[in-house]
Amino acid sequence: MPFDPPNETTYICPGETHTISRSVHLARMAAFYPACRDCPFRSETGHLPQDTIDRLQQTERRAVPCDLFNDEGVRGVYLNELTRRQAELIAAAFASVLWSRSPLVGRMVESAADGANSNRSVNPSIVVGYDDRPSAPDIFSGAVQGLRRMSCDVLDIGLTAKPALQFAVEQFNAVGGLLVTGAGCDPSRIGMDFVGTDGTPISRSRSDWESITLADIEHAVRDPYHRPTRNAGVQSACRISDEYTTGLSNLFPVLAPFTVVVGCSVPMMMRTLASIFDERSYRFVSVNIPRRVRDVNEITDSDVARVAEAVHESQADLGILIDDDGGRCSFITEGGELLSAWTLLPLLVESLQTEVPRRPVVLEPHTPTEVEPQLIRQGISWVRGGGSHAEMAQAMRDHNAVLGGGESGRVWIANPSPTCDAIGVLAHVLTVLSRHQMSLSRLVEMTGTLKA
Repeated sequence: MPFDPPNETTYICPGETHTISRSVHLARMAAFYPACRDCPFRSETGHLPQDTIDRLQQTERRAVPCDLFNDEGVRGVYLNELTRRQAELIAAAFASVLWSRSPLVGRMVESAADGANSNRSVNPSIVVGYDDRPSAPDIFSGAVQGLRRMSCDVLDIGLTAKPALQFAVEQFNAVGGLLVTGAGCDPSRIGMDFVGTDGTPISRSRSDWESITLADIEHAVRDPYHRPTRNAGVQSACRISDEYTTGLSNLFPVLAPFTVVVGCSVPMMMRTLASIFDERSYRFVSVNIPRRVRDVNEITDSDVARVAEAVHESQADLGILIDDDGGRCSFITEGGELLSAWTLLPLLVESLQTEVPRRPVVLEPHTPTEVEPQLIRQGISWVRGGGSHAEMAQAMRDHNAVLGGGESGRVWIANPSPTCDAIGVLAHVLTVLSRHQMSLSRLVEMTGTLKA
């Protein structure tokens, strides 16, 4: 009779690829090895003492992670839900997904002397930055460690905002980007946003068959992944703020002495605007607002009301409220009235169109139909895009659109890649005002879309 060996459980610690024996598994459990908190076999305690098992169960209850992945990124309460170690694992998973996508392979370095290839490969580069939340540097250090461990070179642009990170990914021709941020959440939360090649946003929904999604990253976190090479990546500090500011400054009209009220809680965005306004001799009125969850499309929101009040007191030409992500924004007329988010689309098309026939506009799914007749009168066609950031960006690419947006408060501009940058949107609004030499409320009144 043939001998059938008993089926034995294969133990692999989370984050590792090699197997370990049951005795090593039990020894690590007894020593409260950190990876045991996420081990699928943590209930197999063998003959460990009961007090040790009790402590393991208490640790397990404390370490149960919440669902950190949402539709557009990762968010969690600092330390309670998202720790440096978890950030390291998530960033490493992001790198493993990038490594798995062709043609993302390490290329050989060419010798300057004879043109021959050396044996040292060039690792893929990932741009990484963080916002000014107190918890961001700690999560940032974990994310960088995870990327370097996965043989990715880290281009560290430091304190920044998401539009600047996307700009840096394009400028450095990086394979992706990671921003440590808690934008859209209360101050106790922190997380990460991801972008792909050309600064394309990465969302949970798949914009096309080959795109990377948050679901791919989440799946990679749960499964063991292999290091692509034995060489760790390097971290380099890169300065991008000057190039970013210069590129935006060129969009603003000259010889137009505007007075603009700006409400924004992101210091980097405020410094960029102050520099541009000083160069253009605009009058800059800043409104300090806290980091919090807000609705930029509601006049009853306290921050919107503060910007409107500042516009009235300073007799400004307009006001803009920029949300924590640097993309969502709302505009206030010189009379203190809030513009609906989709009002900007007909106003901006004229400033952006330079071709005949004109390029289309991508509308978000729930954008009011009232905007469609206005686009028709201007000879502009439109299509409806998806609800996620990735789907909007992909729809703009697929239809060669010049502009996109709708009810969310985000305006996407082809520049040439689709970008959602509130400072760029402000530049184009001021260009329209300068060209027509009339107030914002008058321009909006001509289209009949002023929000009541």
